[in-house]
Amino acid sequence: MELDLSSLEEPQEIPHEFEIDLNCIVVTNHALTLEGINRSEDEELAKIEEGFAHEDFETVRSITGYLQNFYEDLRQAAHRLALVGLITRLQHWVERFAEQTNVKKDKIRDSLLANQIEALNKLLGPGPHPYPFSGFSDSTGFHHPRGFEGGMGTQRKA
Repeated sequence: MELDLSSLEEPQEIPHEFEIDLNCIVVTNHALTLEGINRSEDEELAKIEEGFAHEDFETVRSITGYLQNFYEDLRQAAHRLALVGLITRLQHWVERFAEQTNVKKDKIRDSLLANQIEALNKLLGPGPHPYPFSGFSDSTGFHHPRGFEGGMGTQRKA
């Protein structure tokens, strides 16, 4: 039996530590949280449907509708926590890179992250997708660049 080593001749992509960090901390945590929420919802709905098996559909639906709304709120909170985790990890990695390059940060913006990215852009030049900092903050408090495409593909206005 002969061992096939032909695949070793092709270049292998090694994930960056940032990608590994995101997958371990943000993506996996989010998936497990949603899985737990869904499992809990299924168990609670099964208990209700079993307990009210003799009731008509509308009565059971009125009881389960409230519970489903509660679990939908939990899923929404999980999505928001994942976003916070993503921004936190981005902040960590940008700060780490800024420290490694000994880049001098000017306090131009209120956001430390924005100052670090701007300083890195001065040192390295703009990236493939330049980030304009002359945006706006929406009702969620998140800062969006001008021309940000949000919602259902509608252009947001600053």
